[in-house]
Amino acid sequence: MTRESLGFSMDDFIIIYSGRINPEKGVSELIDAMLKLKDNPHIKLMIIGGSFFGNTNNEDQFIRSLKEKAKVIQDNIIFTGFIPYKNMPDYLQLSDIAVIPSIWNDPFPTTELEAQAMGLPIITTLRGGIPEEVSEENAILLETDEHFTDHLTVAILELYYH
Repeated sequence: MTRESLGFSMDDFIIIYSGRINPEKGVSELIDAMLKLKDNPHIKLMIIGGSFFGNTNNEDQFIRSLKEKAKVIQDNIIFTGFIPYKNMPDYLQLSDIAVIPSIWNDPFPTTELEAQAMGLPIITTLRGGIPEEVSEENAILLETDEHFTDHLTVAILELYYH
């Protein structure tokens, strides 16, 4: 698999989100940050996952609403749907950073571990068990306050220009 086979170029800065796609995972806020970054055409987002574990082809109302929200930047966001775990390293290796924007007290997201195993810089939150998996030494840890989308935008730009 290559960046080109997914519709990316070699110049693109690819953000990966992988996991369940539901409101508490912060995917909507991540898309809001991408909307703020629309003037940076090489910043791209790859959203991997479904509404529930192993949900390969069913879209719920939330996923449809995300795709509708993302229409104005549809060239900058790819929704892959569910990808089997055995194939995840192929997608992670194409990415420049991982964003895990959980806005709930996520007990132990394995996506943090997968991103670390691939050596990806991580942007994530201070919710639940996340601070037990990463620290400020290997991740940008964000508060999920009323400025969360702005925090995400700034953190993405920080890594993009770094």
